[in-house]
Amino acid sequence: MKKAYDPFLRVLVKRPGLPLRAEVVENTLRSMQELVDGPIECVTVTEDLAIVCNEEGKLDGLELNRALRDEDGDI
Repeated sequence: MKKAYDPFLRVLVKRPGLPLRAEVVENTLRSMQELVDGPIECVTVTEDLAIVCNEEGKLDGLELNRALRDEDGDI
């Protein structure tokens, strides 16, 4: 069954050095870009969960936040 479009998303925001916090944001590209302060990269974790990060964060030297690891524990 297809899910209805929701104009808002419930998100968990994790910034380096700060505690995790819940927010509600518009379900738009622009709001996601504003949230990560740049172009976005999405990593699908499950059907209902994705990680959205700054696609150029590593290239721009942004502070590391969380590492994603594969089945072998490699980053």
